[in-house]
Parts: sequence; C-alpha cells; structure tokens
Amino acid sequence: METIINVMPKYEISIANRECLEELSRFVVEENYKHHSTNPPSKEKLESDIMTVYNDNSSLKIQYMA
Repeated sequence: METIINVMPKYEISIANRECLEELSRFVVEENYKHHSTNPPSKEKLESDIMTVYNDNSSLKIQYMA
C-alpha cells in the first residue's frame, strides 16, 4: 500500500510499504529481462535480482520538507 503525501499537477509523492516495494522490484526486474535479454533467467537468478533491487531501494530515505 502507498501513502500519498503530496500531489502536484504532473506527479505525486508517495511512501511505499514493504509489499509495494517488493511488487515494484519484481516488475522492474521482469520488465528489464523482457526488453533486454533474449534468454530468460533461471528462477534463482530472477529471485536474486529482485532481492538485489529491493534491498538497494529499501534503504532509500527521502526527506519531505513542507
């Protein structure tokens, strides 16, 4: 689930919870393989890449200043 913290004319700023970040990580990795690879990765490689993306992004902290 996402919590919207600000809405602008062309974008919104949201805070993503763990489930949302996991889903987004999976989407990014799967789409990357679909568009940039001729051979599908093994299930282990796919899951490893998803966890790498998730872990790289789960530590991001964005400070919102009103």
